[in-house]
Amino acid sequence: MRRAVVATVIAVLATTIVVVAPANAKPAPKPGLSATTRTVAETGRAAVVALKLSKTATKTVKVAWATKDGTARAGSDYTKSSGTVIIKEGRRTGTITVPVLDDAAHEGTESFTVILASKQAKSARPVTVTINDNDAPPPPAPTAPSALAGTITVVRTSPDPGFLTRQVTTTLTMNVHLMPTATPGQWRDNGSGGWTINGAASDLAPGCFGFENSTKVADAGTFLTDAGAPSAKRAGLVLTGFDAAGAAGTPSLSWTGTSAATRTTAGAFCMPGLPPPYTTDEFTWDLTQAAPGSYTGTTGAGRGLTLGSGDPATTQVTGSLVPIP
Repeated sequence: MRRAVVATVIAVLATTIVVVAPANAKPAPKPGLSATTRTVAETGRAAVVALKLSKTATKTVKVAWATKDGTARAGSDYTKSSGTVIIKEGRRTGTITVPVLDDAAHEGTESFTVILASKQAKSARPVTVTINDNDAPPPPAPTAPSALAGTITVVRTSPDPGFLTRQVTTTLTMNVHLMPTATPGQWRDNGSGGWTINGAASDLAPGCFGFENSTKVADAGTFLTDAGAPSAKRAGLVLTGFDAAGAAGTPSLSWTGTSAATRTTAGAFCMPGLPPPYTTDEFTWDLTQAAPGSYTGTTGAGRGLTLGSGDPATTQVTGSLVPIP
C-alpha cells in the first residue's frame, strides 16, 4: 500500500513539471536567405529568381522583393514588379518571376536588380538579372566618300546661228573630280577636271548649187573650283542636294558657262563673193545645263551618283560619278 502511494505521487509530479527557459536565453537564429537566377533571353516570357533558406523554416518566412533599373529599363526591357514570397513552415524554397519584354531594337546585354528584404530570415544581397538581346545589330552607318569622279556626256541637238541651218549636234564631255564643300550637300571640282565639246552641223550653202556646208565645232576647258564667274575656258560646275552618306535630298549636277568654240566650215562649189570652201572662225556656244541624278549604292564609300535626263529630241545627259573612299 505504501509503495502504491509513492508511485502515484511521482506520476503526478511528472505530469506537472514545466521546463522554464532561462531569462537570458537567446532566440533561435534566423535562417540565411540566398537568391540565384539565370541569364534570360529577351524572347523569354519571364526572368526567374530562385529563393532558398539555409535550413527548413520553423515558422512562416516572408520575403519582400522589388525590381530596380540597371542598364535594362522598366517598361521597355522588363515589367516593373514587386511582391512578397511566402515560404511556409517546413519548406525552404520560393520563386520570384519578372516579365521580360521583347523589342526590335539592338541593345546588347542589359540587366536589372531584384532587391530582397525579410524580417524572418537573414536577407540576401540584391540579385542581378541579365537579359541577352535577340536583335541583330543595325548595318554600319553610311559614311561619305572623300570624292566623286566620273564622266558626264551631254549630247545636244539644236539650231546653229548660221543661215538656213538644218541641224547642229554637239557632244559635251565632262571629266570631273568633285570634292565636298563647306555647304552641306554641295560638291565642286577640285581643279583636275576638264571638258571638251565637239560637234558637227550641215546647212544649205546659198549660191553653191544646192550643195551643203559641213561645219565642225571643237573647244576644251576646265572647271572653276569655287562659285566664281565662268569664262570662255572656265565653266562653272556644282553638284547640289547630294548627301553621299545619308541619301537625303535631290541630287542635281549643273554646269554653266560659254565656249568660244572654233568652227571650221567645208563649203561647196560656191559663186564668187561667197565664203571660200574652207573657213575657220569662232562663235559662242552656250554650255548652261542641269541634269537631275539618282543615288547608287547603299552604305559607306559605295554610294555614288547616276545621272540621266533630257529630251531625246534636244538634249540627253548620261554618266555616273563613282565614289572615291
